[in-house]
Amino acid sequence: MSNTKIGLKVKTEQITSQTPEIIVDTYSIRACSGKTALKNPELIDKLQMTWRDSYKQSVEEAQRTDPLYNLTWEAEQKRREIIHQELKRKGAILVYVINNTPEQEMVGFFWGLPLKQLNKINPAKGSAVMEAISTVAPNKKEKVAYLSMLGVIHDGAKKVHGGKGLGKHLTKEIVDLYWKLGFNRVVARTINDIALNKLYLPLGFSVYSDYIDEKLARPRARYIFGLEHNTQSNN
Repeated sequence: MSNTKIGLKVKTEQITSQTPEIIVDTYSIRACSGKTALKNPELIDKLQMTWRDSYKQSVEEAQRTDPLYNLTWEAEQKRREIIHQELKRKGAILVYVINNTPEQEMVGFFWGLPLKQLNKINPAKGSAVMEAISTVAPNKKEKVAYLSMLGVIHDGAKKVHGGKGLGKHLTKEIVDLYWKLGFNRVVARTINDIALNKLYLPLGFSVYSDYIDEKLARPRARYIFGLEHNTQSNN
């Protein structure tokens, strides 16, 4: 984990990694609140490009061919709009990995926000997630975080970033931060069953529901899955 100094009562805006931990080879992981990230135009620029490039390399065709990840100005503006819309929410967190070279290349990221904030942005998505949670926690009033977007660049100009566990480090870090902020559960969605089986399930996540997403160009299964506090794997 990074040496992020954060207590149970600290505000999300105080999340920061002034001296990030070197996690694998020459990589460092950093964390900040969404609002702090939005104050740094260079960071947001790197984020939207890393998001684009990582999804362009996805094994999932629906992700790889999504117009959102095109090189057009319109696609870039849409990515920036989504990033701003989610990171400006109270409780939003951004965790990212930097390749420790002079260029300080961002090669991976994960951001999340409280589920109640997701409901304000996208009530349909929020309702679907809440319904899935009700299958495992029907009578609980929980503080739930929604893990919105994870991406890791697999190929770089100088070296390959995939296969080094960066996605695992990002996931464990953002989950740990939400535990320290007092959240009881984290939840996410994906159509990438490879990521589900190789990343999330080994970390202790469980599938709550799955359905055929007809909104995709080629409909396929979408999974809603989550992790309850104190069930996270130490792998």
